[in-house]
Amino acid sequence: MKILSISLLLVILSSSAFTQSRINTTSPDGKIIFEFSFRDSRPFYSVIFNGKSVIQQSELDLGLNNLNLTKGFITGKTQRLQGVEEYELAVGKTKKVREAFKQITIPLISPQAQVNLVVKLFNDGLALRYEFKSAKGQDSLVLTDEHTTFNLPDKSVARTLLLPNYISSHEGRYSAIPIKELREGSLMDMPTLFEIPGGTYLAITEAALVDFAGMYLTKENNSIRSMLSPWPGQTSIK
Repeated sequence: MKILSISLLLVILSSSAFTQSRINTTSPDGKIIFEFSFRDSRPFYSVIFNGKSVIQQSELDLGLNNLNLTKGFITGKTQRLQGVEEYELAVGKTKKVREAFKQITIPLISPQAQVNLVVKLFNDGLALRYEFKSAKGQDSLVLTDEHTTFNLPDKSVARTLLLPNYISSHEGRYSAIPIKELREGSLMDMPTLFEIPGGTYLAITEAALVDFAGMYLTKENNSIRSMLSPWPGQTSIK
């Protein structure tokens, strides 16, 4: 699950049509807006915080054997729920946590498969999850890449730990580098914190991984995208 934690210097719309091109949902306090849409048959999303675009239209895509999320998919009937999460932290200033949330499940359906995009919004961030529901004629799928992208506003600065490869100690000095000055292909550890012009900070990390590759970030075509660690001993399977 990719979690985007958004803070400002500290820190429902019903949908049922099967061919929707735009789906919106918000955090419980309404300050974060998540928008899903199709463009040229490809799924995209964007995020607005306090009326300001913090993630501009960015592509959602996975590389899978015999399954292409950019061809032949339409949106099915969305499912929405809201509630409160309660749990205890092992360490930290607060032991008991009580957080309101809103969640939307967007089915991406084709004649060959169904993949659900699950988006969960809290007042200080949101999470994305891919759920694989079915794939015609297959009992398993091989993940070869992930192209979840994060298009941040111009002049954003990355505060990140740059890594030489996937096998490292995950220790070192963090760098503060404008995204435009990052070298293409740079491998960034997570969490990475991005400073957006105007005093907004946005962090990207991951959580709740089950049978899934660990994620890093990289710069590709002047955008930030996910980069999955490969299965040991080869490079094609993640």
